[in-house]
Amino acid sequence: MKRTKPAFIRGYPSGIMEMCKLAMNTGIVMDLKLKGVYLTSESFTQDEKNFISSYFKCPVYGQYGHTESSIFAIQNPADEVYYCSPIYGYTEVVDQKGQHVNIGEQGEVVVTGFVEYGLPFIRYKTGDLAIYGGETELGETILTKLLGREVDCIYNKGGKKIYLVGFIFGGHIRAFNYIQTWQLHQYEVGKVEMYIVKAREYSDNVEKEIVNLFVCNGFELIIHYVDFIEKTNRGKQRFLIQELK
Repeated sequence: MKRTKPAFIRGYPSGIMEMCKLAMNTGIVMDLKLKGVYLTSESFTQDEKNFISSYFKCPVYGQYGHTESSIFAIQNPADEVYYCSPIYGYTEVVDQKGQHVNIGEQGEVVVTGFVEYGLPFIRYKTGDLAIYGGETELGETILTKLLGREVDCIYNKGGKKIYLVGFIFGGHIRAFNYIQTWQLHQYEVGKVEMYIVKAREYSDNVEKEIVNLFVCNGFELIIHYVDFIEKTNRGKQRFLIQELK
């Protein structure tokens, strides 16, 4: 990268975090003078966003889109709000009956693409949940917060559905700063197994904080410490393996 001098970096949050930590641990300084970093395809915490921004000394933008090329949204570097391009596609947020939700309400993201002329997606149900924030004067649909996919949730002992985005990624939980990577597995209601690759700063107090988080939210937690967590064929980090039927 020092040789090519990129203006921007775009990639999976887990991969960029791994690169930054590896560079720091080995004493590599990447003074690239970037204009920005785009995080795409995975959920990320505000702490991770701040860490990447601090390392590269530039703004960090969340980017939201799909392979189906029907939505393209960019996050404001200062907050979690996403702005959906009205040129790329038309974005709706609907309830279970297919009706558009009101500002501040949660619904499923439904998109109609404008760039695929051969076979456009019309009112495609993405399976992603978001909070609708209205529209700008330029016609951009505002997603106040992305809540993740409908399937990205775990169930506590009371059967309550808890979405990972709000529970972990939006929780600003300090303990996750001392973990290289992690993955949850759920095979039965109220019980979660967590696989953790520890960072050097990991301690018993970090473990206690993680256990307390799950116990206080109605879960039995079993922790497995491992050296490696396999990624998908596309290099993405899967944070949840949900086996409940």
